[in-house]
Amino acid sequence: MSGATDPTRSSGETTGETATAMPAASSWLALIVVVLTQIQASFAVNALTVSMAGITTDLDTPATSVGTAITAGTFAMAAFILLGAKVGSRFGTRGVFQIAVAIHGLAMLGVALSVSPTMLAR
Repeated sequence: MSGATDPTRSSGETTGETATAMPAASSWLALIVVVLTQIQASFAVNALTVSMAGITTDLDTPATSVGTAITAGTFAMAAFILLGAKVGSRFGTRGVFQIAVAIHGLAMLGVALSVSPTMLAR
């Protein structure tokens, strides 16, 4: 009886799978966004590790300092993911995610434009 008209509903409303299809599609979209974000974060950490030799040469800094910075950045990212989940559940996940992406983008711009280890630390 899928798609049949229900006499208890107003005209134009039908019962069926279309009412449940929308939430399922949006939940898949959210899952895809979260998975792609996690892949990007993992790639960023791995790319920094691979490019560590070039970073130490360009910034004339010891490899241990760069390794420490990468580790600290990874821990900070993990902490902010947990904090973002809590803030997102309180204020709305979409807005919090958009703000986080903007902050991340500005931080990456700062990293890209840095010319010394001191500038990276600020």
